[in-house]
Amino acid sequence: MDQALADVFEQARSLVADADRKLAEAEEHRKAQEREAVVTELAIKVDAAFDFTSKEKLQLEQRLDMQDGRGQVEFVVRAARAMFTLLPQEDETWKLSMLQDGRESQPVGDFKGGSKGDAASRRLAAARIVTAIGGACAQKMEVPSPKKPTAVQPRWRDDAAAAAPAPVATAPPPAPVQPPAPAPASASAQDRREPTYGTFGKFLGY
Repeated sequence: MDQALADVFEQARSLVADADRKLAEAEEHRKAQEREAVVTELAIKVDAAFDFTSKEKLQLEQRLDMQDGRGQVEFVVRAARAMFTLLPQEDETWKLSMLQDGRESQPVGDFKGGSKGDAASRRLAAARIVTAIGGACAQKMEVPSPKKPTAVQPRWRDDAAAAAPAPVATAPPPAPVQPPAPAPASASAQDRREPTYGTFGKFLGY
């Protein structure tokens, strides 16, 4: 290929790559602006409808995000490995759902938001959301008490017991025979005395 023609092709590829990069950057910028607008509007709605305390926001890790072009409030409960989403509906109604690992979204309930001018109603609405989240987490984390295991004898012991011969009854050993006691010596033998001899064989008597 001629060098001049190769340079033309290289310039054309560079021009196309640069144009694609600029289009991608413009699309990312548009999405970022759209998300910022949606999140800002959602923040205004949440602030007008609910009064979550700082502790509740910290414990539930409240954050605002956009999903499928719609703004949603997310509450993360790491202990239960679940995330709750709060989506605005019509007539100032909010839908609370629970998301679990590998499962579809499960609705928890619909809740009415409070009034911007009434702090008590906003706080009550927020308390209802927190209570619903706590109830759903308690059901998810509830574990049945384990049953006491039953002792099972190993099968090899049963087989060994079945194969062992039955014990044979044996007669008790005979009692040992006691030897007869020696007869007592007679009176005459007891009275008989041995002769006594002195020095040089001298007889001394009985």
